[in-house]
Amino acid sequence: MIINKKIKRTMLESKSQYIGSLVLIIFSCLLFTMFNLVSGNLTKLSSSFEKDYKQEDANFMATPKTNNFEALETKFDMNIEEIKSFDYSVSEDKTLRLFSENKKINIPAIIEGKALSYGDIIIDPSYGKANKLNIGDKIKINDKNFIISGFMSLPNYIYPLKSESDIMNDPNSFGVGVISKEDFNSLNRGNISYAIRFNGDRSNIDSKISKVKGYLKSENIILLSWMNISDNPRVTYFTAKLSGIEKMSSSMPMAVLLLTCILTGIVMFRMLKREAIIIGTLYALGYRKKEIMNHYLLYPMVISLLGGILGTMLGLLTLRPMMNYYVSFFNIPVGSLNYDINYIIISILLPIFFLVACSYFVVNKSLKSSPVICSLYSRQLK
Repeated sequence: MIINKKIKRTMLESKSQYIGSLVLIIFSCLLFTMFNLVSGNLTKLSSSFEKDYKQEDANFMATPKTNNFEALETKFDMNIEEIKSFDYSVSEDKTLRLFSENKKINIPAIIEGKALSYGDIIIDPSYGKANKLNIGDKIKINDKNFIISGFMSLPNYIYPLKSESDIMNDPNSFGVGVISKEDFNSLNRGNISYAIRFNGDRSNIDSKISKVKGYLKSENIILLSWMNISDNPRVTYFTAKLSGIEKMSSSMPMAVLLLTCILTGIVMFRMLKREAIIIGTLYALGYRKKEIMNHYLLYPMVISLLGGILGTMLGLLTLRPMMNYYVSFFNIPVGSLNYDINYIIISILLPIFFLVACSYFVVNKSLKSSPVICSLYSRQLK
């Protein structure tokens, strides 16, 4: 239609009002795309990390020492592995918790570098970065030098806390490392605990754990400590943060979008009042209400489409930096990122739907006036 040629001119005349709406839409779509993609990727990474590197279902300490692993594994269809660990005081205020390398449960995931061999050590990247330790550097433990062969993540130490009662980790003063079983045995130190992970059906884990605990007690094995993975703050802090991101991915963008709808509605209402005489003239020239409405709905359509595309693109660009930000707190390996096309499409279409729907009610109410009333109203405003 010929009247659509005035859209660009009108928007440039009131550019400050339209730029405000545009910025809010860009911000809303950026948040929606970024947080939803971050949440989806972290959920996927967490799930694959837990599955591929055999995150424990529980760990415990017991006396007397348990050696009959095969019978326990067969009876309860699970894997059980002995874990050796001890805290090495690097300095007065710095501790490195060493673990023997596991093969069946809580397998260390190599983030950078190479796998363990005799005389090597792999450490968590946060501790390495905080203490300026690089691959190839040496760490002295009990008068024996170990070469850092890589950085790793442990499935049961996603958030490396020194104690379960700690609230925040401090990579400057605490970190975790893994050495081979041969190296660990040569140190003649360490506590022994056990990790278990059930095979097959992963449902009713709590019920299976209860049966294992009951059996061990019936065999006169004293459980000195027991912790389910669902109670381990080194893992649950991460799941809690992930839950918060999921809630933020919908609530915050929607709040900004609703604010944009209100602002756009006000802009449209003022424009319709200002152009009341033009609307009356268009009626007189034979334009139908539907044609005039379609013309005025193009304003929010253009703003929402442009803002949706720009905001979504910015959200895609910020995905990698945001993932790196979260990984700096949570020790989890990051592979290829997934750009879910569904979130991209929704991010573009959502502002169009909301703004056009909001503007429709404003325009429809204003166009209920007859051409004569529109003209008279315009004269009264003068």
